[in-house]
Amino acid sequence: MANLLRIKIGGIGGQGVQFFSKLLINAAFKQGLNVTATSFYEPASTGGLTVSDVIIAHKNEEIIFPFVETPEILICLAQRAWDEFKLLATPRCVILADKDNVQDFSGEEVENAKLHFHLPFYGKAIEMGSEKLGNIIVLGFLSEMLDLADHYVPALLQDLDPEDAENLELLEVDAKNFEETLINSSPAKFRENNIKAFKVGYAMSQAIEYPKEKIEQHKK
Repeated sequence: MANLLRIKIGGIGGQGVQFFSKLLINAAFKQGLNVTATSFYEPASTGGLTVSDVIIAHKNEEIIFPFVETPEILICLAQRAWDEFKLLATPRCVILADKDNVQDFSGEEVENAKLHFHLPFYGKAIEMGSEKLGNIIVLGFLSEMLDLADHYVPALLQDLDPEDAENLELLEVDAKNFEETLINSSPAKFRENNIKAFKVGYAMSQAIEYPKEKIEQHKK
């Protein structure tokens, strides 16, 4: 399991969970990594629970089970998603939750998580003029958070000494691959705003001082 990065993304219809998943798997695939993705939708197209499980592995590593039961990264974009999946958050988990849409973000799952972030991703999107950009802001945040050289989040995920993080090429999906995938996947009329939103999320992550010397929780 050491060579797998398991990500569960949950939200409600209309938040762009599946588009987020598509961009993530395409960026990882572009880098030569093995990727699987599974999706779940409730019948209601808007407001119903929507979930995507993404697993990323080294190019020589086989992914046997495509569903995420113990995520290294849990992303919740709506209260319903957090209520549904918070019990999956082990002490090895990094949690990203939207501050406006997940208002009740508390409990031992939060306190025990390796890292947790309760940030206004969709609030930033509204400031940009469209709530629909929220998923892209989260994607930008995730892209920068997984930067292998600067923040050692991959080392934290796998309980390694930060000095050994450079050997974990698996967990580094280059930001250029995220951005190129976003450009290629966005309709022309949305492309410019999507890139701006990606950079907003990227900057949000850059502003955080991730722990480098020891494992500790980030408290906003």
